[in-house]
Amino acid sequence: MSYDYKIERGEKFVVIRGDFFEIMDEIRDMLRRKVGAVITDPPYGRAQYSDKFNKYLIPLSDDKRMKFVEFVSDVLTRRSYAFVCTNCFEYAKYVVDFEKRGFNLYGDVVMVYGEGAPKKYRLRDAHEHLLIFARELRKDVDTNSFKNVYYTIRARGINRCHPVEFKNAPQEKIGVTVKPVMLFREIIRTFTQRNELIVDMFMGSASIGESALLEGRRYLGIEIRDYVYEFALQRLRRVERDMKEQKVIFM
Repeated sequence: MSYDYKIERGEKFVVIRGDFFEIMDEIRDMLRRKVGAVITDPPYGRAQYSDKFNKYLIPLSDDKRMKFVEFVSDVLTRRSYAFVCTNCFEYAKYVVDFEKRGFNLYGDVVMVYGEGAPKKYRLRDAHEHLLIFARELRKDVDTNSFKNVYYTIRARGINRCHPVEFKNAPQEKIGVTVKPVMLFREIIRTFTQRNELIVDMFMGSASIGESALLEGRRYLGIEIRDYVYEFALQRLRRVERDMKEQKVIFM
């Protein structure tokens, strides 16, 4: 069965515009046991904010969540790590599903958003959990340094970590949550090695992709929304261009 998707490549990245769950089986065998880390932010629901949020923010169904966890289990090497963003409502579901696949929860980075959430909901949903899963620990990684870490983000408006402009974006642009590049660079630098492949099946605006490239890793991202995909593609191309011209700090 063929699906509608688009692929673009850079020197160290590949991005796919399409539905991850439609192309999942096609890319599983290519990636089996070859991925250095999965770092991603699956939709976990923001309906408590407003009825304007679109279908891409609806939490994964039980069936899709288990398929996602199974895919992660198949593509990671034995000692690679999975990082999954979620909220307090979906937290336990991911822990149970990953434990069924032989993973343990080794850390929880709580990203606290100092601004960006509507004031009436700030106490209810002003933070995000980044769960760290692994089957076996790598000897060169100190997981204790990332146990129960709290990372405070001072944001501006709905895009949280830094301003992001989407040209011709529909109303659902409000659902884009940009991740802190400095935090994810540190995570990638700590838990992976150079030239390893980082996979992000819910790419968004490619903050994780930028972090991976800046740390000398390869990156595969998948995004279903056209306008977000185009922004992410241009962002990654700009990062590679800036690295060639030595306009960015390479760690």
